[in-house]
Amino acid sequence: MIRAGGKQAGARVTPDFFAIMGSAVRNNASDIHIKVGKPPILRLDGLLRELNLPPLEEARVTKELATLCIAAGVEPLPEQASQLDFSHHEEGLGRFRCHLYRQQGSWAATLRVIPEAVPSFVDLRLPPIAQSITELDRGIVLITGATGQGKSTTAASILASMAKSRSIHILTIENPIEFVIPGEVASVSQRAVGIDVESYEQALEAAFREDPDVLFIDELRSVKALEVALHAGESGHLCISTIHTADALSTISRIGSMVAEDLRRSILARLADSLRVVVSQRLVPLATPPGRVLAAEVMVATATVRDVIRDPGKHKSLPSVISREGPASNAQTFDQALMTLVRANLISLDSARGAASNPDDLTRAMRLS
Repeated sequence: MIRAGGKQAGARVTPDFFAIMGSAVRNNASDIHIKVGKPPILRLDGLLRELNLPPLEEARVTKELATLCIAAGVEPLPEQASQLDFSHHEEGLGRFRCHLYRQQGSWAATLRVIPEAVPSFVDLRLPPIAQSITELDRGIVLITGATGQGKSTTAASILASMAKSRSIHILTIENPIEFVIPGEVASVSQRAVGIDVESYEQALEAAFREDPDVLFIDELRSVKALEVALHAGESGHLCISTIHTADALSTISRIGSMVAEDLRRSILARLADSLRVVVSQRLVPLATPPGRVLAAEVMVATATVRDVIRDPGKHKSLPSVISREGPASNAQTFDQALMTLVRANLISLDSARGAASNPDDLTRAMRLS
């Protein structure tokens, strides 16, 4: 657990560290890696690239990261801690989600670069279902994908769009807070675990006493979080969350496996009743670098999809159900999304095959079309 130490007046990162952060922002990097014995590393379009700087010595890493903690108002590198999570806004650069951790006896860090402004649906090339999500009053929406595939950014874009147009209370539970959602029309409350509230459990237990219309849980990481999400959907609230799964099929399987086998059918039945949409994301390199574009599988909880979710024996049929029902409900499989991007000359066929759930099926479908 991190402890807020109170941000010191005028506290800033060192000039060298500011330069590293600035290089990440200028190059549109998604992450910065700081580690003893290596130069600073940026993740650009999904690939790691070392900066043209000398390897970092342990004393320097310790100093730089301690200064970062002080600038963020966090106790610097407490001896009893093995990792720290917090957000930091650096004047002139923007926000960073900071994860500091011990490895091989020394401190290291990964900083996620967060844009100052929440990207729009157009910026992110989100599928049309995103607008429909902003109009929902109740149920569960899940945004899934591997680490670094833009789940938090998509969630923030949806929440920001809601906040611009609806007179509602949006409550978020995050560790740490990434995007700050402007409360233009809505009232927005963002709780950082470890700073605003001691633990996820405390934040989840208190959530409904805070009268949310929309609840955002940054990750569906526990049975407790799952229970709160289900209760939200069942009691007339909208719950949006993320989960580290590759697609809709693996999402339903993961949720079923979170509980004991004798409870599985009951949980799946409740999920089927409350689920509205699953958006699964993969970022694919553009045909003309640099940059990546979003390919999204979208599963809408139609009556047929709900029936499939309730029965574990039918789960493997989800991709074919999504493909069949897609045109009528704004749903689509990954392969359908990838084919659209190839036809628009945004990505190459090779990149599409690399991201496809079924590369050979994708190739055959492209030839037939």
